[in-house]
Order: sequence, then C-alpha cells, then structure tokens
Amino acid sequence: MQSTTQKIKEFTAFAATLQGDEKGESQIFLDRLFQAFGHAGVIETGGEFEYRVRWNNTTKLADLVWPKRVLIEMKKRGEKLQKHYLQARDYWMNLTMDRARYVIQCNFDEFWIYDFDHQMNEPVDRVPLTDLATRYTALNFLFPEAKDPQFKNDLVAVTRKAAQKVADAFNLLIKPDRPKQTIPRDRAQRFILQCVVALFAEDIELLPRGFFTELLNDCKKPGGSSYDLLGGLFRQMANKDPAGGGRFQEVRYFNGGIFNVVEPVDLTISELTLMAEAAVENWAKIDPAIFGTLFVGSMDPKERHALGVHVNSQMACGSCCISDNDPYRPVCLQQLSR
Repeated sequence: MQSTTQKIKEFTAFAATLQGDEKGESQIFLDRLFQAFGHAGVIETGGEFEYRVRWNNTTKLADLVWPKRVLIEMKKRGEKLQKHYLQARDYWMNLTMDRARYVIQCNFDEFWIYDFDHQMNEPVDRVPLTDLATRYTALNFLFPEAKDPQFKNDLVAVTRKAAQKVADAFNLLIKPDRPKQTIPRDRAQRFILQCVVALFAEDIELLPRGFFTELLNDCKKPGGSSYDLLGGLFRQMANKDPAGGGRFQEVRYFNGGIFNVVEPVDLTISELTLMAEAAVENWAKIDPAIFGTLFVGSMDPKERHALGVHVNSQMACGSCCISDNDPYRPVCLQQLSR
C-alpha cells in the first residue's frame, strides 16, 4: 500500500500540471486532494460541491462543504487569498447546523487554514502546495478518521531555542521538588534522548509523520499518560517483531542501542508542553552539535564526567552524535534505522 506521503506527492505533481482555473479545475483538484487523504472522493465522504449557503434572503455557493468538518473556498492560481477572507468567513458563519470546524482558502498553490473558533483574523497555518508532502499534518482533519491538526510547523532547522526546551524538560525531570517522582539523572537522560530520536524519526518518516507529536498531545488529554503512550512507543521501537495491530503497528524497529533499556516516565503537563513546543521544529535538519552542547551544558561538570555523557564527533557519518550513557555505543542520529 502507498504511504500517505507518496499519495500526497502524487497529488502535488498532478496539481502542478493544472492551469489553476477556478471554475474549470477546482472540483478535480479537491477530489484528488481527498483521495490523497484516503477517501474515494469528495462525494463519498458526504461532502458537497457548490454547497448552498443562505443568508440575507440570498443564496451563495461555497465551493465545498464537508458538514461539521471543513469548508473550502477555491480561487484561481495567483489570486491573493487575503482579498477573499470576508467571503470565506461569511460562508462559515452562515452554515448554521452544518458549520464546519475548519475553513481552507486555496489558490492551487497555497492552503490558508482557519480555525474561527479560536482565531478569527489570521490563518492558524499557511501551507504551500510544494510543502504539502512534509506539512500535511496541518490538514490532519481531512483524514477519514480525523486527527488533531499540527499547526504552525514552520519547518525551520532545529534552533537553540528548541533544543533548550528539551534540556529544560530534562532539568524538570531531575528536580528534587518535582511534583511527580524525581527521575534519576541516568534514567532521565536516556528517556530524553529516546524522545529526541523519536522527534528526529517522525520528521524523516522512520516513524509515521507527526506520530510522536500526536502522542505528546494525546498525553495531555484526560486519561492520557506518557508512561503508557511514550513507553509503549519506545518498547515497540526496540522490538524486532512488528506490532500485530493497534496504535503502534506502523512503528519500525530501531537498532541504535538507545532503546535497549526502556523505562517509561510519567511527564507533567509542564514537561509535556516543553516537548510539544520543541516538536514543531523540523528535526530532520537537526544539528546534533547544537543539541549536544546544550544538553551536556545543562549538567554539572562533575556529574557529566561521572555519567560519561559526551558529544561524539567521530562517527562515520561525519555528524556530531550524543551518547546513550555508554561511551562505547554512541547513538548516531543519522544512522539509527538500518
């Protein structure tokens, strides 16, 4: 079966061949978009083209409405979407019983996504068609079983700020007055490094794209727990046998050594928030030297020496890599899954 990324790439290649004619090509564009997200087509979802929206004794036609889910307004290629913001908002406000959670404006080259329940005047995200294969998690609500969208993933290289958030989460884990049980340093270090590997893996699709970020968000929901969700993920990443079903059935085996020991941690909301904020960066472009410097720098020098924590720049891949508390078995972020 094709992966979602492969389907999205096929869609974007097709869309690039279109002239961008609003009247003549919008419906085929949207139908192919829905197919890329796993549907037979727009009509099969219960969506409706040229949906009649009534207000002020007039009837307007919205390009597509999938009741309760999304309203999409198409414009010709090159059209400035900001000019048509009020039209899209008025359509949304007058959907009444079929009001969609999300609104998309699209000009064949860019998707502007709105969540008017939370932010009226600005899109919560803007996704160029050329980036859709790596940014489709912003449109997670288009899948047959909707997932929480991951907005404002700007796909910049991992910054010192993002790396610092991960280091800050580590420091919260080892605080003596932590609200939950204080985690020993070596265990906290291993757990945080496992999280970093997962962040990297989801952005190069060794894990399903956005999967680890989705788990982090689910951990913050009622009944969610990182002890169960992240612990289950890391155990499966260490398992040579694929999961026979359930949430982790698409998770691959990782043989980098860091998952040889899995000790789950019950993260607090503050710790989960730091990790989720770091997750929006593009960890596929991780600079291990930046992360390693900050992570190692967050530790006391004596403890750093005692734990054997170091940044290893002698790997065959030529990148700096972070050890997993074993100087003879360093973790190469570039060569994890072979």
